[in-house]
This record gives sequence, C-alpha cells and structure tokens, in this order.
Amino acid sequence: MTTTNPTYAADQRPHLPVVVKPRVSRGGRGVEVVETQDRFTEITDPGLIVQEFAPGEEFCPQLFISPTTGETEVVVLHKTAMKEGRVGNAAAVERATDQAVADLARETASAIGLTGPLDMDIRYTEAGRPVLLEVNARFGANSEHAPEILAAFLEEVA
Repeated sequence: MTTTNPTYAADQRPHLPVVVKPRVSRGGRGVEVVETQDRFTEITDPGLIVQEFAPGEEFCPQLFISPTTGETEVVVLHKTAMKEGRVGNAAAVERATDQAVADLARETASAIGLTGPLDMDIRYTEAGRPVLLEVNARFGANSEHAPEILAAFLEEVA
C-alpha cells in the first residue's frame, strides 16, 4: 500500500509498521519507520508518502537503458549495512545475483518508460516478494560498484 495522504479514518489505518517519507528526499532524510498507532496518528503532513514496511533484505539495482536501442544493463547490489539502521542510504553493498530483483527493476523501468541511468531501491516483504520502494532517474550513490553501467552510458554518448 502506498498513499500520499497519511490522514485515515480509524477503520482505514494501514497495518503497522509503515514507512513514512517525504515526497522529495535524498538518502533517507526524513524517512521514518512508524511502529505504533499513537505515532502514526501524530503524523499529519499531507505531503508525506506512506508505504507498507517491507522488512526483508534491501537491494539497489543499477540500470542503464539505451535510449536508442533499448538494450538494458542491470547490476543488482545488495545493501549489506544501512547508515540509518533499517532505512536510508547503504553503508555497504555487495554485488548480488537476484533474478527477481533484476526482473522487477527492468519491468519498472519499462512500465514508466525511462531510459538512461537508473537507481532503484527494492526490498523483500515478509512473504518473500520483492517490492519497489523508489526510482531515481540518475546514477545511484552506489554506482561505483557497477562500472558497466557507466561504460554502457559512455558507449551510448560516444
């Protein structure tokens, strides 16, 4: 569940925990995992996004989609440590082979119609399903761990 209005009737409140974050953010600034109903009802800013909290492992796939050929390069990075605990920027990443994450990243870019360099955050739910958290239409903070993304970009513009 994702919404942009955290004001709910009592019978419509989401199952906790949820993630509350600004519509425009950078690196986890202003992101909060809300665990209690009391804290949730204190949040009244209609500019916030509310998402179901996915407690599983988090990945930041890096992509380059050629605007001329449509060829897609995907490198899946696993966030092995987080700077803010359970959310936000990765303090460490390692390359991973996770086909479900790579497929979701490709499908997302295709559905939105994006090309060029992309950075996404994808996390697993309790049920073991990967879900999209966000899309950044740019090189990601961890793109240094995926040099083939830059190489594909440079080949495109050369």
